[in-house]
Amino acid sequence: MPRPLVNQPPITLFMATLGLSFVHEDAAAGGQVHGLDVGISDVTTRHRGVFISRFDLFAAAVAGSLVALFALFFRYTRTGLSFRAVADDPFAALAIGLRLARVWASV
Repeated sequence: MPRPLVNQPPITLFMATLGLSFVHEDAAAGGQVHGLDVGISDVTTRHRGVFISRFDLFAAAVAGSLVALFALFFRYTRTGLSFRAVADDPFAALAIGLRLARVWASV
């Protein structure tokens, strides 16, 4: 019988989410391995003895941009600040007038 994920360490929730995403992806693909064509040629060049893939550089740039956007969102927008407040202490957020139901619905 599976154990509930409530009150478990964060790593347990992370591993469960990762495992479920693998199962979901495999079910969607029908068990077949497929490539992802995003329109960027995967040209590998050698620069000072290190092989660099254009696709990997593009993926790193996109990931870095998303991290920066999320950091700015959670630091400077009203919605991001309310998300942080509710995550940190829901009772204190309720005490200062945040509508918890609305914040949780947005999340």
